[in-house]
Amino acid sequence: MAWALQRSGLSWSVASLSLRGNHRDRSGNRLRGRCKWVFGLLFAAGAIYAQTAPDPTAAFDWDQRWHHYLYRTYSIQRMGFLAVDTTFDYLTGDARDCDRSAAGYGCRYGSNLGSRIVRNSIELGAGAVLNEDTRFRPSGAKTFGARIRFATLQAFEADHGGERRFAYSRLAATLGGVVAVSLWRGRGISAWRLAADIEDSYTSHLENSFLTEFNDDLKGFGRRVWKATLGK
Repeated sequence: MAWALQRSGLSWSVASLSLRGNHRDRSGNRLRGRCKWVFGLLFAAGAIYAQTAPDPTAAFDWDQRWHHYLYRTYSIQRMGFLAVDTTFDYLTGDARDCDRSAAGYGCRYGSNLGSRIVRNSIELGAGAVLNEDTRFRPSGAKTFGARIRFATLQAFEADHGGERRFAYSRLAATLGGVVAVSLWRGRGISAWRLAADIEDSYTSHLENSFLTEFNDDLKGFGRRVWKATLGK
């Protein structure tokens, strides 16, 4: 009799654990579904207004901050850059997150877009609260070394009342993007993955800062190559 009761109690415990696990799985699926819906709505709303580049020299009031957010999040140019980054991730990234099929590419692109929306939204709000101007600008320096130094530091700094300091809003945005990707792809957050994702994000900031600093040089080089190729 005692053995039968113990066996019945064990079966009840296993069944309870199974139901709890199924409930957590369903809750996680609902949460990921809601995240996808919110990201899709933000993308559709923002893309309508994002195609005009903001003036990087204008005072960074709320209107300019909002315009800057829309442009860097939803503009055609930035969506194209995201496609290039996604292609590199598609070819070299972990296939366990998204496979290397056409659907896998869409999975990666959607995940990267969702992460960008979260990062830029957090940076928008935190930057306004902390009064940080996180726009990337060319240095105007004359020497190559000074330009390299400025572009490197700019990836980690923001303007605060005319002074340069560490960009806390950018760090908060980076951490938020890491959490968003983890929820989107249904994976856990480990110390190793957190460090790797933060490194990837700041590598992207460095790329953007260097592209801003050397944009005119790259355009001039492209024009020279084009003329040389066409023989004009």
